[in-house]
Amino acid sequence: MRCCKIFFFLLLIATILSCKTSPENRAEVKYDAEEKKILDLQKRLEEAAQTFIGKKVNSKVSVNNKDFSLDCIGTVAALYYSIGYDIQKDSWNYSGNGVSRLYESLKDKGLLISDKTPEVGDIIFWDHTWDRNGDGIIGNDPLTHSGIVLKTEEDGTIHYLHANYYYGIVIEYMNLLRPDVYRDENGKTLNSPLFDGSNSRKHPPKWLAGDLWRDYGRILKPGEYLDYFRIEQ
Repeated sequence: MRCCKIFFFLLLIATILSCKTSPENRAEVKYDAEEKKILDLQKRLEEAAQTFIGKKVNSKVSVNNKDFSLDCIGTVAALYYSIGYDIQKDSWNYSGNGVSRLYESLKDKGLLISDKTPEVGDIIFWDHTWDRNGDGIIGNDPLTHSGIVLKTEEDGTIHYLHANYYYGIVIEYMNLLRPDVYRDENGKTLNSPLFDGSNSRKHPPKWLAGDLWRDYGRILKPGEYLDYFRIEQ
């Protein structure tokens, strides 16, 4: 009888130990929770984007009691602020224009992505979209524009929201698989004109969204920085 009691006691201990979550399993559970959170944030971002479409460039908006001017970086920042994220939280520690400050902030955190297939919420950085330094030379003006990814089609065509200085806040297109193609054989727009004032008849050698793309910044990413930009309630 004594041996039986010892046996069942040891069996109970083994069962309890086997039910404990291993460090690996805890990491998986945390990752799954973060993925679920990201999917929810992406959905909210897509929905919020619809409320910005059609607004005038440089118009003033108030989002969660904070004022924004809808230039290129202001539009991206306001959209993220609407879901509770302050992407400009520490960009003031960097020099340059608003686009370059955010770029350097994300670069320091390892949040830049060069993958040609982005995810919803990725921030797009472009170079040379206008002659920012005013020297008359096209192609030496880095980090001049930004937008935000809302959707990617099967053929690689990306739908992005940004401030178009002629048409206001709009959704336009970029395809990094065919970066120098304006419209495909069926007339579908693959890459929207992005260089200031360019069109199909008059433009510099590189003028399309795909031509001028530099990197993505991915804030909605599992890891230590997922909550870094979250606004404290």
